[in-house]
Amino acid sequence: MFEEIVVDEEIFVDVEPSTPIASLASEKSCLRQRSMNLEVEQRLEYYSTISLSFTLSDNEHFFVYALRLKGEDYKKMKNEQRLLVEIEDLPGFIKDFLEEVKKGKGVFKGTSSDGETKFRLDMVSKSKGLKHFVLLSLEMEKLVVWKLAQYLEEMNGISKMTRGYPYVCKSLSREVSKLQGDLNMLMFKCYNVMRERDEAVEELEILRKKYCSRQEVSSRKEEGIKEIGREEKKYVLEEVVCATARILLKRP
Repeated sequence: MFEEIVVDEEIFVDVEPSTPIASLASEKSCLRQRSMNLEVEQRLEYYSTISLSFTLSDNEHFFVYALRLKGEDYKKMKNEQRLLVEIEDLPGFIKDFLEEVKKGKGVFKGTSSDGETKFRLDMVSKSKGLKHFVLLSLEMEKLVVWKLAQYLEEMNGISKMTRGYPYVCKSLSREVSKLQGDLNMLMFKCYNVMRERDEAVEELEILRKKYCSRQEVSSRKEEGIKEIGREEKKYVLEEVVCATARILLKRP
């Protein structure tokens, strides 16, 4: 599982717990602006599925609200709010909205409910004519004591992982060096085996040539023996003919 914090920004939120978000545009005097920190963490789950974790914290007022969005949750929210972006593009959408806020073309508005156990963060676009419309709403829940403890434990774990990162890098570097050494040794052994193979091939070629040469000498020798045999038979035949002729000449 891969985790990455894609957004970590201080934002200013216009907060009015008792006023519906639709009426905030005309009743600016009742708003209270708070400085909060918005963090978005993207996780690559199993089977390449993406989930997003939103954390909204206020150090001055000591509260933390959180929202975890998985694929099915986001599909439901997308249909309800008629969103056009997919879950993997949502961090980029939020980053773009942050730039619009810096230009004065957007604002964050918040509304708490259920005794402040829930908090809705709205990303509101400001257009000409003082018209406002909500681009995205995040329904967050306040972290109770045990959830807050779990959250701090997770953050502590991430911090420990961050502190242990150099050690992991050194370990991986040592492992890479060891593997490189093993690879060099294997390459050296392969070179020796190939050199011995080439030498064996050369020696075998020499033996083959010697064998062919001996075979050729043996064939010539055998042909010479056969030629001698033929000459001997011819000589014996000539002797027989001569002896027969002498006998015939001696007869009256």
